[in-house]
Amino acid sequence: MAAKKLKRKPVSKLLPITRTIRLLRASGWIAGRVEEARGKISFDWAGYADVIAWRPPNQWFLVQCTGTTSTTGNVWERVRKIRANAAARAMIFAGERVEVWGWSRYKIEHMVVQMMPCDLGCPMVALGKL
Repeated sequence: MAAKKLKRKPVSKLLPITRTIRLLRASGWIAGRVEEARGKISFDWAGYADVIAWRPPNQWFLVQCTGTTSTTGNVWERVRKIRANAAARAMIFAGERVEVWGWSRYKIEHMVVQMMPCDLGCPMVALGKL
């Protein structure tokens, strides 16, 4: 008799961008979507950002959101995308904050990768889990 395969139930059916904005707002940030949707296709702002977060008087950063069945799955693909994007590289070298947030559908946690100027040439980036 074959073993029954258990189906994992998602913790959340919300899109990664929605989960990101909700968490930022709950943490005291003013957050909004900067990607542009045309029908079923969305276009990242400057080719790499989905969300902008701002806290008065002058703290702000951009977030690239991704979701997957595992927390890290698409995160590293997004990091590679940002490293290859000229606008993102210019922002990071100018000292601005750019982060990649990867959300798991099956866990409450998510992973945050903060891009730093040295990350553009280094294989490792600053990691953290919330």
